[in-house]
Amino acid sequence: MHTGSRDGKIFRSQSHISKYIANIDMVNCNSTLFILSVILIWFGEEIVCFENRMSRSDFEHGNKYVSRIAFGSCMNGMFNESKWHQRPQPVWKHILQQQPDLWIWLGDAAYGDTRIVPFLWTPSPLPLMASYFRRQKHHPDYQEFLKSNTSIVGIWDDHDYGMNDGGKNFGNRLQTQNIFLDFLDEPLDSLRRRREGMYVSYTFGQGDKAVKLVMLDVRSFAVFGTKCDLLGNEQWKWLEEQLDDQTLVALTIVTSGIQILPNAIRGLQNWDDCPNSYDRLVWLTRNRNKVIYLSGDVHYGETSCLNSSSSGYPLYELTSSGLYMACTIPLLNHEQCVWAIR
Repeated sequence: MHTGSRDGKIFRSQSHISKYIANIDMVNCNSTLFILSVILIWFGEEIVCFENRMSRSDFEHGNKYVSRIAFGSCMNGMFNESKWHQRPQPVWKHILQQQPDLWIWLGDAAYGDTRIVPFLWTPSPLPLMASYFRRQKHHPDYQEFLKSNTSIVGIWDDHDYGMNDGGKNFGNRLQTQNIFLDFLDEPLDSLRRRREGMYVSYTFGQGDKAVKLVMLDVRSFAVFGTKCDLLGNEQWKWLEEQLDDQTLVALTIVTSGIQILPNAIRGLQNWDDCPNSYDRLVWLTRNRNKVIYLSGDVHYGETSCLNSSSSGYPLYELTSSGLYMACTIPLLNHEQCVWAIR
């Protein structure tokens, strides 16, 4: 038995700890969808454990183990007509065929703002925004998906936040937060209803088979410009607590509505727009073993990697975007579109 840690007593034991392999299956359905299979490999190793240490996740699902995770974003497109919600959404059938344990919305589950002309949006009146979410929620194809045993969680980005490229200056953010949580069927007494901002964490499973999910809100507290900060003081403090959590897990997944590692793309927001926020996030996650980033927003799929000698392992980011339609610019095919905006 050893002492001296700020967390109290610690002990060393011969036990099994898990490493992970991220097995990525790509499913094409007029969009790019990633399925993340978390495959646990067991081996004997001396590890440090913490006595009487409770997980710091906001929600614990100890009896729910996840080994197959689907995730995506952007269930509408810039050039869709007003009756987009009446069109088929065949991607849900393809997702169901993969039999995921968990589905993660990474933003723009519905486009709650109103497009004036291509690339120009204005916030919608709240009743109209709520109707957009109801239409998506009650879409027949999505309803079939909801009948499955797949657990569903989500975070927002700008269009389901209610303001294109919006930040903390959006005056209706508290009202739109409830609209989004209604879409997710979040219980009325949930912590997410009582806390400003959509950031949240979950732990699925227990011990060395657990997966920790940390979902960041890059809208509610974001300040852009020369003093750019994407998370705000309270969320940064919360994130540090989440990543300092010493509870044993097989994998930690950190999600963001916008991309983190890729180079900034013309006309699209990115963590690279806020260098201090980017550096702080990467520094925090490098201090924790076995972290992977997930992101959306850009209407195409991408895998990125940051090689890091300080973390001892490469830091990967998987972007899955364009559930309804992929990157679209008139007269350009998909590959040309992606090239044009990079």
